Amino acid sequence: MLAQERAAADVAAGRGEAMGTEATMGREDDLDEKAGAFVGRLFDAGLGGFDLLTVYLGDRLGLYRQLAEKGSGTPDELARRAGIHPRYAREWLEQQAVSGILEVDDTQKPADQRRYSLPAAHAEALTKPDSLFSISPVARALVSATQALPQLLRAFRTGEGVAWSAYGSDMIESQGDFNRPWLVNLFGAEFLPAIPDVHQRLLADPPARVVDVACGVGWAAIAIAKSYPKVNVDGFDPDESSIDEARRLAKESGVDDRVRFEVRDGEDVGKEGPYDLAVVVEAIHDVSRRVHCTRRRCRALHVRGECSGVPPGWSRRAALGCYRDGDARRYLPGLRNQGGVPGRGGPSVRARVPAVLPAHALNRSSVKRGRPWSGP
Repeated sequence: MLAQERAAADVAAGRGEAMGTEATMGREDDLDEKAGAFVGRLFDAGLGGFDLLTVYLGDRLGLYRQLAEKGSGTPDELARRAGIHPRYAREWLEQQAVSGILEVDDTQKPADQRRYSLPAAHAEALTKPDSLFSISPVARALVSATQALPQLLRAFRTGEGVAWSAYGSDMIESQGDFNRPWLVNLFGAEFLPAIPDVHQRLLADPPARVVDVACGVGWAAIAIAKSYPKVNVDGFDPDESSIDEARRLAKESGVDDRVRFEVRDGEDVGKEGPYDLAVVVEAIHDVSRRVHCTRRRCRALHVRGECSGVPPGWSRRAALGCYRDGDARRYLPGLRNQGGVPGRGGPSVRARVPAVLPAHALNRSSVKRGRPWSGP
């Protein structure tokens, strides 16, 4: 019996070791699978990054515009049209074809004889800045973010902010052009008319006064002026180059007689009020103390009507609904990380501010304590 018991114990121990080995192998397989999936995800992101960099080249060099307006072309033809070197034209065209952005007529032809074309759907997104599908500004935003990486590294270590000027003209233009489609198509035509008291005041006499705080290149102010022929709009922004561009765009849009742009910080324009409507488009999230900033600026401006803050990401998701669930949750924190926290370092005030906030609500204690205003 003793020998049999020992034999049974040996068998049981062997089974235990086998089970332990199987469990360890299972964990290792699971780790390998998850690590492989993660590496694949980052590699795909890298491919997407290269796509955006080449989209930037096509956008800035006018290559997409040439293909959209003049039709397909060989590398030599595109080079002549756009004024670039034929070898670089060929490299760019081949990458665009491999990525599925351009189409090529016959891959069996010699490289210099292949004709490349831009599909109509892609031309809509890459060459029409007023289209709700316009996406090329994202490439400019990515490129401009990399220009400020040395300053951003220092900001992460010191807690200081990164100056807007560090990102160059690409960031200024890309932010304006990214917001441009929904502002010129929807802001004055659908969003503001959906707020009855605001809509009625903007149509009534005496002409309403509107202020666009942190106006950037001015598309919100321009859209309001074009939708409401009686109103006068003031746009304020601390960035001089943004204001220069805003003035140019207002003149091109034919509203420069009723839209005024000035280089000023939002807290320094108290003497300009009162206003019937204060608009802040995709700017509150860029400051370190959001609710504090909103309250102080609306008080300084003596707003007597509504204070409208349009949150980032709302425009495209509302207009198109073409993003996957969770995309905005990834895009916006990534963009904010690249932009740093303006001004002094320290934690941000995390509070939800309603899309349209009555000015008198900014004095309520609930907002002061960082909670959302929920009505009278």
